[in-house]
Amino acid sequence: MSSRDGNNRPIIIIRRRKKVAAAHHGGAWKVAYADFVTAMMAFFLLLWLLNTVTTEQRQGIADYFDTAGVSAYQGGARNVFGGETITQKGSSDSGSEPAVIPSATAPTPPGTTDTADATEPAETTSTGPQTPQPSGHAASGENSSAIAAPAPGDENALSLLRQLTGATGQSERQVQETRTEAEVAAAKAAEADRKNLNATAMELRDAIRSQPELASLADRVIIEVIPEGMRVQLVDELRQPMFALGSANLLPQTRKLLGTVASAVGKLPNQIVVTGHTDATPYATLTAYGNWELSADRANATRRGLVGSGIPEARFSEVSGKAGTEPLLPEDPKNAANRRISILLLRQPVPSPTAVAP
Repeated sequence: MSSRDGNNRPIIIIRRRKKVAAAHHGGAWKVAYADFVTAMMAFFLLLWLLNTVTTEQRQGIADYFDTAGVSAYQGGARNVFGGETITQKGSSDSGSEPAVIPSATAPTPPGTTDTADATEPAETTSTGPQTPQPSGHAASGENSSAIAAPAPGDENALSLLRQLTGATGQSERQVQETRTEAEVAAAKAAEADRKNLNATAMELRDAIRSQPELASLADRVIIEVIPEGMRVQLVDELRQPMFALGSANLLPQTRKLLGTVASAVGKLPNQIVVTGHTDATPYATLTAYGNWELSADRANATRRGLVGSGIPEARFSEVSGKAGTEPLLPEDPKNAANRRISILLLRQPVPSPTAVAP
């Protein structure tokens, strides 16, 4: 049969290689990495929380986790990791006996049995040699010290209990309530003082208008309530001055006016400030005496007039002269109206809420 015959075709074998994947290494490292990331997140979250709280809150958190007890004795280094307990040398020494913590009260009178001694056996058997301990002392290794336990009514135990319950000092809410009450009281005091000043201003205006000899001066008396208090200004006029020309001598009508002012402001306890003013015209004489001295002398003369009308000396907090530095009419500094006396009834001091002790 010919090789071209279809039955004699050559057999072709195709071998395909199978690709084998790499060996699986497992996922344990993923779990460990996830735990590490979670721990880091919790750590930074803790740092952020500690940064947002106040010092008092951090102290409260520390006190919460502190293993403080009612007993005044603390073993070892006086903390939870001190390495010792309330026994003599801790659990590591099997030959030690429990320390006896005496009462801080007065000594037991004869014939009375102590409760702690009644519950303990007369003798204690131990595998190691016994070292006699002095009465009223608790042994703690080589360095023993006397530590008295608090009596049933001792303040030490109460202090520790207050720390455990968070009762030491006022809480933040109590402090805030105290501050709020102080602010309300300060606002009421300021409002009462404002009403008193307004009522005094109205009373003084009516008193001046009701007197015929002072009715002509009503337009020259400026009474106003300002942020500093109630101010009464006695303004000069060219034809009707308050003082003798170039001197600090009070005229009769000025003394009468000061008596009316004293009767009104004398009912209040507020402090008084008296200030003298002149115009910008230089003093006529060639001596060293000038507007500064004249304004100060007129202010002091006004103070003496008020004192003579019944105002106590202690109520005056300041008496000064400004010369022509603070004119009533700045556009016309030489006007006679700039010569005036200012009597300021200061507002009552109000205690600041921040000064209230917590």
